[in-house]
Amino acid sequence: MTQAIRIAFTEVDMRPYIRFAHEEVKGRDPAGRKYHALDPEVFHFQHATYVESLVLMVNTFIRKLDGDDHEQLYQECCAWYRRYGISSRPMPASWPEFCTYFEDACRTQLAAGEHFEPFRRQMFAPTDWWPRAVPRRAIRAMQHPRAAELTGTTVSARDRRSLQRFAVTSRALS
Repeated sequence: MTQAIRIAFTEVDMRPYIRFAHEEVKGRDPAGRKYHALDPEVFHFQHATYVESLVLMVNTFIRKLDGDDHEQLYQECCAWYRRYGISSRPMPASWPEFCTYFEDACRTQLAAGEHFEPFRRQMFAPTDWWPRAVPRRAIRAMQHPRAAELTGTTVSARDRRSLQRFAVTSRALS
């Protein structure tokens, strides 16, 4: 996430960096289909996970956004995406279209194979930036339903209460 924020706000042309950093990220998914990180469909879905996370964080830790606010934030994220220099063909035009796209993509494209296992621990015990201060129960409560399904995570009422308490405390401190 730290790198994504840096890319979103730097004045430096990040296109060469993006291409270099993703050039060798390729392989086969759990279903045996070839993928490459610079394929616009693949790259856009990765960016979409940042957008969904950002919106979740704002709605949870800052304030609930209304429809116009969601649209404005989404359009700012579209401008951020265009800075990557990757085709914007897969990018939905509006916030409601993005929501439909994201839910469909999570249901049909998101999978967790053996390549995922090294990241499972980091997902629930982050070491980067401020997420390391978030209680593990709150992290479980923030998981997208498809991510929870893929990781075998059951979100409990206690997890949701932990997130609510942490969010209230975070808002009070800001």
